[in-house]
Amino acid sequence: MSFSEEFESRRCFLFQLFGLTALSVLGSGCHTMRLKRASYSTYDGGGPVGGNAQNPLEVRGDLDPFQVWETVVDVVRLYFDRIAYEYPCQRRGNNVMEGLLETHPQIGSTCLEPWRRDSVTADERQYATVQTVRRIAKVRVRFADGRYIIHVSIKKELEDLQKPQHMRLPSATFRLDTKIEDREDPIGVQDSHEGWIPQKRDYVLEQSILNQIQFRLNRTH
Repeated sequence: MSFSEEFESRRCFLFQLFGLTALSVLGSGCHTMRLKRASYSTYDGGGPVGGNAQNPLEVRGDLDPFQVWETVVDVVRLYFDRIAYEYPCQRRGNNVMEGLLETHPQIGSTCLEPWRRDSVTADERQYATVQTVRRIAKVRVRFADGRYIIHVSIKKELEDLQKPQHMRLPSATFRLDTKIEDREDPIGVQDSHEGWIPQKRDYVLEQSILNQIQFRLNRTH
């Protein structure tokens, strides 16, 4: 299923829910909408999402690399459903091999999906409700100078459409453009970023992930 099809399926479902909840939301007011830094990522089990964790994050080096990597993967899965590839951080002899992880692009969670965590603030959720955005996470774990160094990068992209989808025209409106577009199956490797406009990095989500990792690893003795 393409990203557009995935989003449209979800959008249709959300519009149905929106019709049932609009009156109650307008009547009572949505408290979370008014919170500029409201967090939707705290219920997963104790880790803080606020704070200013360094990126890259430095973790003590006496931990087992497998334990560090499993913690990283567990935290990433709190926010992203699918991992595209991962090369675990592991020990080989006296050396610790670098670990790499990247997720599949994921459509941003909306105001009507409070169980999803990738849109951390209320502003992000409002924006994802009216626009199609997606995120890609990349995590790098390496061992240097007796400690683990964990770098998290979250790229955000906005869907690039030529015109609004589901735009309805009056019955008396005629299409003047009679050009027939050629639709051929593309051959070869396609650019996964085609049709998407790069946005700035999601630093708030990066902080949320890093704080979770730091909290969990600091509890380890």
